[in-house]
Amino acid sequence: MQAKNNKEDKLKSEQVQEFILKKLLVLLKFVDCEITEKFAAKLEIILNILLLASTKKQTIHRVCEDHKGTYTGVTVRNTLKLILADIETTERYLNKVLKSLLKRKALRGNPIVCTDVILVEYYGKEEKSKDEIKRAEKRKGTNNFHGYSTVYIRVNGQRYTIAITYVRASDSTLEIIQRLNRYLTRYAIKPSIWLLDSGYYSAKVIKWFKALDKHFLMPLPARGKGINSSKGPTGTNVFKVWTKSGFGTHTIKPKKVKPVQVDVAVAITYPYGRKEKHKVSIYAHFGLGNMRIRDIHELYRKRFSIEVSYRQMHEAKAKTCSRSPVLRYLIVGIAFIIRNAWIFLHYHILYQKQRGSGGRKFDTNNLTFPTLITWIRYDIQILFPLIREVSIEDSARLYLLQ
Repeated sequence: MQAKNNKEDKLKSEQVQEFILKKLLVLLKFVDCEITEKFAAKLEIILNILLLASTKKQTIHRVCEDHKGTYTGVTVRNTLKLILADIETTERYLNKVLKSLLKRKALRGNPIVCTDVILVEYYGKEEKSKDEIKRAEKRKGTNNFHGYSTVYIRVNGQRYTIAITYVRASDSTLEIIQRLNRYLTRYAIKPSIWLLDSGYYSAKVIKWFKALDKHFLMPLPARGKGINSSKGPTGTNVFKVWTKSGFGTHTIKPKKVKPVQVDVAVAITYPYGRKEKHKVSIYAHFGLGNMRIRDIHELYRKRFSIEVSYRQMHEAKAKTCSRSPVLRYLIVGIAFIIRNAWIFLHYHILYQKQRGSGGRKFDTNNLTFPTLITWIRYDIQILFPLIREVSIEDSARLYLLQ
């Protein structure tokens, strides 16, 4: 009789690559049947090309030029244009793939959700007639960006990106939050608390949260005269002079909108010891008045793990010179799918049983994210071998290498 726990059982790299490819092929279920039948032979190869470009952090064109058995970069892009109709449809389908990497049992309860906007640099020509390019503070030589907002949930310490939405230049912060909330509602997820970035701080957003009785927590941005002003601080800067932790309120008085009052929590901490200068952390919140200030401060620290998900997304994101927002969205989405698959493997396959809450122990050092990327790249390069020769005009020149 075979033992239940076989020490020889191992997770192999080809299994991981096939698993992620299978998840991407789920996209085909939502595509027009006629298009699927016409390009059925190409689609698996194209998805492998996209995965290889993602894991090598190269463009589709570069991958097609460097590897045998692929199509040309133009063929890949033109086929994707036929399959991916528009940004809204692509967003809806790709988010279904992201959600498929999270088992239904994990969605039970009222999880904490975190959201933020990520800006990806754009160096192409500006198109004033379109609403694709967001202008922001200059970074890496450009003021132009494509924006994406993500929402992720925490499940037993594991962090899943549950949805991504494309952010246009004309989108308000309220519209972004409402789109993300629609995905959560569709998945029957009822967040206990929303952890937001300070960029979402506005009267309309706060009114929306309070009207629906949704709890939120975000940093309170500095507004008004500073603490060094001759007449003293004004606006939200008055909380910076507090020397003790406590609760307060602040009234936002925007133009053309009725004033709205927001609850404020001020946390005084001493990161370098009691004898050193203290640090003032100011938060806007709703529904957290029964919590201790220290707990509120520690709760918001959990949101910083969303920055880790963005860093890992960049480690698995293909480069592109395309002006197509749909293709750019797909490339970002594939990077998040790879990351979600990494979390899925640890949560459902690589965990160790233990007593206590959750009953699972995770060790990401067992399979690190860079190792997973290397696995995928290695197995796809078996399908598409690297071209290891280039043509020369005169073979006699090779004597110089002797």
